[in-house]
Amino acid sequence: MNDKIKRYLLMLLSAAVGVFIIGYIGYQAYMFKRSPVKTETALEKTVYDTIDTKAFFVRDESYIQTKGKGTVVPLISDGMRVASGDTVAVLFSDDDSARQFNRLKEVESAISYYKSLKNRVGVQTTDLSALDKRIDSSAASYVKALQSGNINSTVKFRDALKEAMTARQLATGGAISVDEKIASLESELASLNNKSGGYTSVTVNNPGYYISTTDGYEETVPYDEATEYTVEQINEVLKASPNNKSVMGKLVDGFNWYILCNIPTNKVTSFKTDSQVKILLPDYTIQQVYARFIKVNDSKDGKTAVVFCGNEMNEVIANLRLEDVQLVVNEYTGFRIDNRAIREVDGEQGVYVLVGNIVRFRKINVIYSSTDYSIVNNIENESGQLRMYDEVITEGTDLFDGKIISR
Repeated sequence: MNDKIKRYLLMLLSAAVGVFIIGYIGYQAYMFKRSPVKTETALEKTVYDTIDTKAFFVRDESYIQTKGKGTVVPLISDGMRVASGDTVAVLFSDDDSARQFNRLKEVESAISYYKSLKNRVGVQTTDLSALDKRIDSSAASYVKALQSGNINSTVKFRDALKEAMTARQLATGGAISVDEKIASLESELASLNNKSGGYTSVTVNNPGYYISTTDGYEETVPYDEATEYTVEQINEVLKASPNNKSVMGKLVDGFNWYILCNIPTNKVTSFKTDSQVKILLPDYTIQQVYARFIKVNDSKDGKTAVVFCGNEMNEVIANLRLEDVQLVVNEYTGFRIDNRAIREVDGEQGVYVLVGNIVRFRKINVIYSSTDYSIVNNIENESGQLRMYDEVITEGTDLFDGKIISR
């Protein structure tokens, strides 16, 4: 009886081992054929090789003086060009009157907006993708404005987002009744007009770009000496404290403005005199400005004083002063590829892509590489190269051109 049990157990054990071996071989064959992969879509991206530094912006600024004190309410945006004698702001004797005036202007704008909406009710469009892109763009700009802390930009992009969302609602036949809202706003406007107090107009005596605020650095660097500043002088400027004055704003009188900064001496040859340089502003919604590289001054302790000159003007540029900037030395545009995907096959550098369920090899030309990724472009008139939206295989084993992947 014991021998029978032993033989029976031995048969069971042999069968179990056989099943395990067959299962293991089958699993390995399945995995060899399947080779699960992970992919990323090939998309175009621009990356920059930059010199990061601290910069001081110098403008030809003059204060706007007027008699009396109180609360100033600007009538135009910063950076706008004005002529001699133009009214740029109004001065109220107290904060309450200024708040009422601001609210009056907001209500007037809102009435105009809702009346324009009323005229568009019933107007439809089939191009919803364009409206969706507009909403996405407006939302992204609004978030950046919030992060920057620029109130004027925040309000502008908030309104743009609201307008884009309303446009889509109208386009899809959404019902919007504005008569009650318009009536309420007109009633508020009448009340505000009855309460509105007097104010003093703030005018300018010469043409220039208007800026409603001052930062206390207007007299830190004399405009006509800006291009001669040394390394030590720029270091002192970057550490300077503001000297605030009670004025009604300021005018930028000259077209040109300057950027003073110290950069590593071994990087000076990255720029040619009078060349146009892209300057990134990581802390702002307007992420870049352009200025000419005009001057190299002294060098000390491995740093060299350099000067850039620009003449573009807008709301952001009008208020730049002590800023973190990135001076673009080179920029690279191409497909962003994970370095794990790059391989060499038969002497050709490239990547494997998934076309349907078939693996294909695509050639690449690396123009920029970092620790994690590379930027690649195509060599003109060569076939078999990586294309936009290819599904690049970043993880996979035993890959070869023509392999079928079961997913």
